[in-house]
Amino acid sequence: GLYQDKAGLNINLIVSASVGSVVALITGLFFSKLLLAVAILASFIVVAFWIVRLASSVNMSSSQVSVGGRKFGLTNLDIDFGIWPAEHVFEASALRSFQHGLAFTRGQGRIRIYGGVVGRDCTDGWVVAKDAQTQQLIVVSPAKREDFIAQLRTLVGLRFDGTDRQIPMVAPELRRLGPLSGYVDSPWSIAATVVLIVLFVARVGVALLNFLV
Repeated sequence: GLYQDKAGLNINLIVSASVGSVVALITGLFFSKLLLAVAILASFIVVAFWIVRLASSVNMSSSQVSVGGRKFGLTNLDIDFGIWPAEHVFEASALRSFQHGLAFTRGQGRIRIYGGVVGRDCTDGWVVAKDAQTQQLIVVSPAKREDFIAQLRTLVGLRFDGTDRQIPMVAPELRRLGPLSGYVDSPWSIAATVVLIVLFVARVGVALLNFLV
């Protein structure tokens, strides 16, 4: 692809952990209930790493952009609207409502959030474009935003620095969109979420171990 970024652990580490978990599961089935319980717990963690990586990957080819497997075509983009850092179009309250790693719509379906790489503050890294057919605003969060914008602008026939377009205005109710349930996608909030998930999985593992023993 012309642009690519991935989130989470290196793919080789995740694959190795996946293979190790499968081997441990098979071994535990025949030789050790304790090993089986540990392997099940490890499998939950490996799956979580896979989900983060797959949901947060951003890839651009000469014809489309894919975010976590969800795609939009470059020929559908509104050239007159342009490609912009999202803070040029939206106010901070709206930026706080854009969640990484998800795909959903906001503002009565007029903003399509494609997410992107997790682990940055919610107001950083967002890019906005527009679908010429549906008139939906498309919001993406690549890890290397300036590279992403320059590459995307070039592909759709715009100047890479955006000097050939004026910053567009959107409806006030979209520009000032309120945050969703106080969600803040910062590294701290993500870390807290991961800790809670690990604690929950550990509790399940202990219960399973007690059941097996």
